[in-house]
Parts: sequence; C-alpha cells; structure tokens
Amino acid sequence: DEHGMCLHRFPEGILSQNLGNEGRRIRAHASAGVVMDFYSNTDELSIRAWIHPDAARWWAFFDVYVDDQFVGYVGTEEEGERTIDQVVKLPVNADSSDRRVRVYMPCCREFAIQDIAISKNATFHATGPSPKGTWLFYGDSITQGMNGMHPSLSYPAVASRLLGFDMHSAAVGGARFEMFFLDEKL
Repeated sequence: DEHGMCLHRFPEGILSQNLGNEGRRIRAHASAGVVMDFYSNTDELSIRAWIHPDAARWWAFFDVYVDDQFVGYVGTEEEGERTIDQVVKLPVNADSSDRRVRVYMPCCREFAIQDIAISKNATFHATGPSPKGTWLFYGDSITQGMNGMHPSLSYPAVASRLLGFDMHSAAVGGARFEMFFLDEKL
C-alpha cells in the first residue's frame, strides 16, 4: 500500500470479509506468526516500518534471532501512527560465515515495511521451507500472542522454533475460531 509492504497472514479474501466488529478486524490484520527467515553474514539489521494507528495493543516489536538465539528487537510501545527506523547490531561473526537470521513480526498491530537492510556487501540467501513442514495454529488471543510484547515469545513461535517447523497462525484474538479464517490452500 502507500505506506510500504504489508505482511498479512490471511489472504485478501478473508481480510475483506465482514469480521463482525472493529476489534476483530484489527486483530486479523496483525501479522502474528509472520517470520522473515534468511541466511546472511551481516553484522546489523535495520528496519524502517510504518505502524498503523489502530491497535489491539499499543506495542509493535520486531524480534531478531541469530542461529536460534535472541539478539535484540526494534519497535515501539507508543500509541498512534508512527514510523520506526531502528538498527539491531548482531553478535560478532568472527569467520564471516552465513548465519540464520529470523525476524518475528509484530503480532498485535498492523504495519508496513518501508525498508529492511543488511550490512553493505553482506550475503543474503532465503532459507526455504522447513523439511518438517508447517505447523498450523488456530485459536484466540492466547494463540495470537496478544498479551506478550515480543512476538517470538508467543507459544506458537516458541514451539515451532524448538521443534523445527515453520508456523502459520490463524489465531484471532477476541473471537472463537471460525472456519472462514482457514484458507483452503492451508
């Protein structure tokens, strides 16, 4: 959209439906469970993102992991529309080999990525899908991670990371699970 690239977990056909109330619409547009996963020898990661003014919770954090270790986050817990432009310094990479980098997207607010950058001359390779497959999570606010500030600490994120699965969250806080949240391609 005009603010940048929105990363939605539901297809437009689901997001455009009447979801029953404004709170449910806001929660369905949040990117709970969306993870950017790649290999790089970068020593920093910068993220510039527009944060939507509507929110289920005011915080919006991007958690960064390197080789399954939490290394930092960028984001805000301020209310209202805003743009963040912050950098996470990654641990020293003595041999300059590629490391797995994961960025967990905010689970409580809609946002648009305006820019994500790695160090100049750093390598970048996509990870591809997990050989174990994708774990589908559905449920309500607990499954979406609505009461946790850090998206990497929701139980779907922790469970899928520890067991080696990709994850897809079809959880929407404030609502019981409804079949229309499942796309037939899942």
